[in-house]
Amino acid sequence: MSPLALLYYYIGFPGLGIKDFHVDSVALEIGDLEIRWYGVIIVCGIVAAFVYTYLHAKRHGLILDDLIDLTLSAVIPGVIGARAYYVFFDYLKNPQNYSEFIDFIAVWNGGLAIYGGLIFGVIGVVIALKIKKMRVLTLLDSGFPGVLLAQAIGRWGNFFNMEAYGAETNWFCRMKLSYESGTAIYVHPTFLYESLWNLLGCIILSLLFKKRKFDGQIFLMAVSWYGFGRMFIEGLRQDSLYIGDFRVSQVLAFLLFVASLILIIVMLIKNRERHVARCIYTAKSAKYTVYEVEDGKDPDYDYDMNMLYAKKTDKAEEHAEAQTSTEDDSADEATSEEASEELTQSDTDDSSNEAEEDTNTKENVENEEKKDASEENSSEISSDESNE
Repeated sequence: MSPLALLYYYIGFPGLGIKDFHVDSVALEIGDLEIRWYGVIIVCGIVAAFVYTYLHAKRHGLILDDLIDLTLSAVIPGVIGARAYYVFFDYLKNPQNYSEFIDFIAVWNGGLAIYGGLIFGVIGVVIALKIKKMRVLTLLDSGFPGVLLAQAIGRWGNFFNMEAYGAETNWFCRMKLSYESGTAIYVHPTFLYESLWNLLGCIILSLLFKKRKFDGQIFLMAVSWYGFGRMFIEGLRQDSLYIGDFRVSQVLAFLLFVASLILIIVMLIKNRERHVARCIYTAKSAKYTVYEVEDGKDPDYDYDMNMLYAKKTDKAEEHAEAQTSTEDDSADEATSEEASEELTQSDTDDSSNEAEEDTNTKENVENEEKKDASEENSSEISSDESNE
């Protein structure tokens, strides 16, 4: 929590017609234990991401027990990473804020950096997915819009802590922060900007899920979406973490946006090339239809992209076997055709020979008949001469 936040007593949004109201950062007190709104809202964001992922991914075969394991694998290292990221960079600038050990772990006062949470959380999930032999990119596609939803909700924790606001402004959506003495400043409600940006991203990516062309596309789009928005919003904030003159989160947002955008373009081009190759293969072999490719099936693997537990089975060998089998069948057919042609030719030759033999026989018979007739004529002539 920003030290100045403790001085603010009222909040209002005069440009939106919302009058000043008091905000208490403590949601509930149980004895000496204070349960702050910041922690409550962060938990609400985690639950929202859990429910979103379950409702979205259960249609693709996700088991609830596995989702619970994956959530724990993401949340625990994610919270540790988010706090470690924040403390590391904040300590470089404000070492006086960490005089005791409790200051390093006081997450209830704020100080969780989303990038640290994402990095450590994704690493935890990937390890868990590998152990469970589930498809990493498909699960990230299914769950990352839920991460944007969680961040959209979690940003309201900054509102109750009266922190993460921007520079002074006179925009219509300006937020009024009032001192108890009555003086006030008007600032950019950057928590609200990021909350709305993430909510919009969650909605858009959810609608685009069925149109994805490759595993990991929604994940990369979520990273680029968040990076693009955070890159501008971070430039308005007054509590950014710095290295030298550079805002750490702004630089990282820019790098993630560019890197993810390049990967998306490269993968779409490769997917297009494979699709064209498969269409050519389809036209030649009539084995795999274009409909199968466009219906969410990866051209190189025999599995549905939407199934989390399906195993990749390389079809190269199957294609080779099918091609070999086809060639063998074609060779057998050709051999059979040649044999049939030989038999047909043989039958034709036999028929021709028989016809020739019949013709020769007829000619011989006719010749013999003519010879006999000639001999009879000769005999008659000889007989007539004798009688004379």
